[in-house]
Amino acid sequence: MMKSKKEFNRVRPLLGTFFKISVFTESKEEFNLEDLNCVFEYAKKMEEVFSLFSKKSELVLFNEVDLNQRISVSAEVYFLLEKALSLWQKTKGAFFPFQKNSSPLGFDSFQRGEVRTQKSSFCRHPFKFEKINNNYFVIKKTPALMDLNGIAKGYIVDQCVVLLQKCLTNGIIGGCVNAGGDLKFFGQGSRQINLKLGSRYQIINRTLISPRDAVATSSLSVSLTEPLSQTIYPLQLRSPLTSNGTVVVLADQCYQADAGTKVVLFGERPEIEQYCGDECVIALVFDERGELIESYGHAGVKCAV
Repeated sequence: MMKSKKEFNRVRPLLGTFFKISVFTESKEEFNLEDLNCVFEYAKKMEEVFSLFSKKSELVLFNEVDLNQRISVSAEVYFLLEKALSLWQKTKGAFFPFQKNSSPLGFDSFQRGEVRTQKSSFCRHPFKFEKINNNYFVIKKTPALMDLNGIAKGYIVDQCVVLLQKCLTNGIIGGCVNAGGDLKFFGQGSRQINLKLGSRYQIINRTLISPRDAVATSSLSVSLTEPLSQTIYPLQLRSPLTSNGTVVVLADQCYQADAGTKVVLFGERPEIEQYCGDECVIALVFDERGELIESYGHAGVKCAV
C-alpha cells in the first residue's frame, strides 16, 4: 500500500525576498514546523555575514582591511571569496564579484569589446588564500572591494539544504528551499518548476521539469532597472538578449546556478559555454514571448505551457 505524502511549508522575509522552506513527509505524525527555526536562523546569520549594509558584517570588515594584511575569515566567506574570484577569472569578468569602480583591473577594463584584449590580466589573482589547521585566512594583494550578492543567495540556499538534511529525520523524505528565484530540491519528490516569463505587463507561465536539484532565474528587466538592486554589472547585454527576457540556469548547487545567470546575461558565448562545461550546468534563455532562444549544456529538460 502506497503511503500518503504530506507537505509542510513555512515562509519568512529573508535575503531581500520571501524565503520558503517546504518539506515532504510520509510520517503519520504531524510535522512540527518549529523544527525549521534553526534553518531560518542560519539563513539570517549568513545574510548578515555577506551584507554590504551592516558595518559589522564580515564582508564589510574584510573590505576595510589594509593591503598585505592577513585576516581570519569564516569557512563560508573563505569558500565564497575563492569561488567568486575563480569564476571571475574563468569567465573573463562576465561574473563580476566587485563593487563598482573597485575591480583589480579597473572599471574601464570591463567594457564590452575590451574584455577580449585583457585576457592575460585575469591571470593575476587579487588575494592569497591560506588554510591552516581548519583556520581560514586571506591576504589582500589589491584594494578590490568585494560584492558577493551575485552568488551569496544561492550559496545560502545550498547550506540551508545541508542543514535541513542533517537536522530533519522525523519521516522527512524530501523538500525544497526557495529564495525568490533561487531554489534547491533535496530527497524525493518532483523537480517541477513554475516559471513566469515575459514582461511585467504580460506574464507567460511555463512549467519546467529539471534534471538538476538547483535552479536560479533572472529577469533581465529586473536585473537592469530595479533601483534596489545591490549588484552592478558594467557589461552590456549580449545580442539577442532583451530587457524582457529571462535566464534560467539548472545546476547541482544553487550557487552555481545563481552565478550562472550573470554569466549568461553578460558573458560572451565562449565564456558561457566554458562555464556550463566546467560547472556542469544547463542554461536556458527565453525571450519576451516565452520562447526558448538559446540553450547551453542542454540535456533532459522538459518545458511546457
